[in-house]
Amino acid sequence: MSSLNNDIGAPAKDLGHCGSLGFTSYSELCWFNTHNLVVHETYDKSTCSPYLSSGTEWISYENETSIACKALYVKAHQLGGVMIFSLNTDDVKSYCPRAYKTKFPLVETVKSILFSKS
Repeated sequence: MSSLNNDIGAPAKDLGHCGSLGFTSYSELCWFNTHNLVVHETYDKSTCSPYLSSGTEWISYENETSIACKALYVKAHQLGGVMIFSLNTDDVKSYCPRAYKTKFPLVETVKSILFSKS
């Protein structure tokens, strides 16, 4: 990846340094975001997908905004439910800023949308 080309679909050379074997938890991502000097955060509205880049590091991830977008889609189309890949990849270390304190902000976001009356 080039630091000048960090859009979705940009060519990649190898696994990133954040996380392990190309997999990054939400806590690791937030730590990375706060401990690097120049981080560019982008949100692709058409796919409800946030991603960030710093130098040649590029990370696509889920946050409360993207999870809410996808949960609203599930609810609007009356789909059968959602699948959460792994509970331990949520912000269990509380590195991410958020409106309410919980170790599972992504799961709580899905729950609040799917179980709301509106």
